[in-house]
Amino acid sequence: MIIDSMDWHYRDNYPDNLDKLHAATHIGIFLGWIIENNLESEFLKNILKEDIENFKKRKITGRQIFLNKCNRVLDDKFIDKKALEFTLGYYLSSREDYCQYIADYNEVFKDCNLNSSYEVEDIWENYYKMFSMIDKRYNYYKNKINKN
Repeated sequence: MIIDSMDWHYRDNYPDNLDKLHAATHIGIFLGWIIENNLESEFLKNILKEDIENFKKRKITGRQIFLNKCNRVLDDKFIDKKALEFTLGYYLSSREDYCQYIADYNEVFKDCNLNSSYEVEDIWENYYKMFSMIDKRYNYYKNKINKN
């Protein structure tokens, strides 16, 4: 199942003056968080071994991996089973008009004087900002699961 795709973001409010690569930044940040936490599937580990190493050495970003190796889609087959339920609940929602991940993304970057959240740059500083937010959400999710 496709969780997100670059192509979905060109349809509505995508800025005309912005390179389409920017539609991948938020997806690449999430993919980076998955990789950073060793939550990628065996399938992804097998096809991205060198890229995963380079990502962890900060030689390439999650967006670069996403664009070059993931066919510009975030697929559930990329994510380990233990993180997939979290991802589906956090990144997707049963409501078409809501996504907690995008709400968090917009909140984290709201004070950056951007005309659009698509303008967020693919730099490590921005990755670290979102990494902390995703980690917070994931830890909350794990604690909630452990209590049940």
